[in-house]
Amino acid sequence: MRLNIVDNVVIVTLSRRNLESLLSKLNEHPPNSQKTLIRNCENGGQLVVHAENNDEHYNACRPGTIHSATERSIELLKREKEELDSLLIVSIVPS
Repeated sequence: MRLNIVDNVVIVTLSRRNLESLLSKLNEHPPNSQKTLIRNCENGGQLVVHAENNDEHYNACRPGTIHSATERSIELLKREKEELDSLLIVSIVPS
């Protein structure tokens, strides 16, 4: 996780590992996670990235637009996850 400030623009760069960690925390793994990544900076400050579930984040406002290709990809991933979850449920049911 990196922080870069260029003029008045703050750029936070997350690795795939950082994103996967936040997603895991959003899914409550580990339970009661703070859903936060923290990096101590060389100047003594801290970079804190906090994630929220959609219902919590968009409670008082509507979500912004997402590029259509990205939105299709997200929907595809959701469907694949639902299919995998249903297969797991079926495999756990005793015969």
